[in-house]
Amino acid sequence: MNRFFITILSLSSLFLSAQSERLTLLQYNLMYYRAGSSPCTHGQSPSQRDDHFEDVINYTVPDILVVNEMGANPSNPAFIKDFVLNTNGSTKYNAATYTNNNFSGLTNMLFYDSAKVGLLNQHFIDKDVDGNSLVRVIDVYSLYYKDPKLSIGADTAFFTLATAHLKAGSTTSDILERLDATEALMDYLENNVSDNNVIFCGDFNVRSNTEPAFQELINYSDTTENFYDPVNQLGLWNNNSNYTSVHTQSTHSSSSGCFSGGGLDDRFDFFLISREIRDGNFKVKYTPNSYQTIGQDGNHFNQSVNNGTNGSVPSSIADALYNFSDHLPVLMQIDITQSNIGLDEALSLNNNLSYNNPIKNELNLEFQIPTGERTEAKLISLTGKVVLSSNIPTGQKHWTLNTSHLPNGIYLLSTQSANGSKLIKKIIKR
Repeated sequence: MNRFFITILSLSSLFLSAQSERLTLLQYNLMYYRAGSSPCTHGQSPSQRDDHFEDVINYTVPDILVVNEMGANPSNPAFIKDFVLNTNGSTKYNAATYTNNNFSGLTNMLFYDSAKVGLLNQHFIDKDVDGNSLVRVIDVYSLYYKDPKLSIGADTAFFTLATAHLKAGSTTSDILERLDATEALMDYLENNVSDNNVIFCGDFNVRSNTEPAFQELINYSDTTENFYDPVNQLGLWNNNSNYTSVHTQSTHSSSSGCFSGGGLDDRFDFFLISREIRDGNFKVKYTPNSYQTIGQDGNHFNQSVNNGTNGSVPSSIADALYNFSDHLPVLMQIDITQSNIGLDEALSLNNNLSYNNPIKNELNLEFQIPTGERTEAKLISLTGKVVLSSNIPTGQKHWTLNTSHLPNGIYLLSTQSANGSKLIKKIIKR
């Protein structure tokens, strides 16, 4: 069982007021990255492409990187992690687990700064609501923010990130296959994800917001599940100069090898956010005006990204974007509210509390209760129902609660001492 332990260690550098940390997210279609069955040529060696990729990463410095069109080879995440991300002595980036449904030569992947973000678990969706195989899997990652005060018992923020590379093309069959995928995603989120902080990103291959697949995302039957465009640029994107600021494809005006032509005139690549992230209701909030298409200055409609002067990025980055992929990456930032746990809460359990999270069959608490002080521990569902309750004797160092009968989901662990000090933490049961 995977678990992380939160232990009270030191109070010497504790800040008592709530602050926030800004995380940068980058979504990028890698255009047949190290794809063994690529139907086209790149005109460059893999190492040359990695150099261009690294230039883009060093320019954007993402805390979370989500990619599509990575070749279906389990060794490819290591190439990106070791030769693009963790360069010049860096070791901070980790990769999620590789997944594929064996129907596609292209896959998704998530990379993250392990000093700031943790991967709680991941799943993938490979079937539509009728049980038929999707063209490509949709990957769903559950993440948590590594609050600086985790070491003294603070709670933290959780968020879910899903990514998809939807079917390309404009035939009726292509359109329906994209709809199958977004229906499967929304059904999965409604029935399996209790976290309100949700982000959906990827290469959607849609040409307007009226396409059924996109409507499924922004006008779902359960409106509480709806996604929102952070920049509110909904419309007929294809070959429409009114949307130049959000066009992501193609970086080339003329097609060659793997590169599509036509210049920048399509919005295929997206970040969409839940209402809760838009409004910042649960510690995660979209950073206003942070959404941007890297290399898009609004003046390259139907042109190559490095044609003449690019007003949004240095010429070296425009060239790297041109040489690496026919898609531009999309960047967005979120602000995470840090815990404002105070000294009284931290001291309430004698500076020593640890517990396993996520839990499976048992919740194990390790602490030293001060002499003469009794502590009560409760596990509470998100509906407010107390599902477990126990009085912990004075001086107890270890206490175990049986959780095997509880359904999977998110619970609140509440510990309260006799003097009234209380700590409340999120617990994941899986």
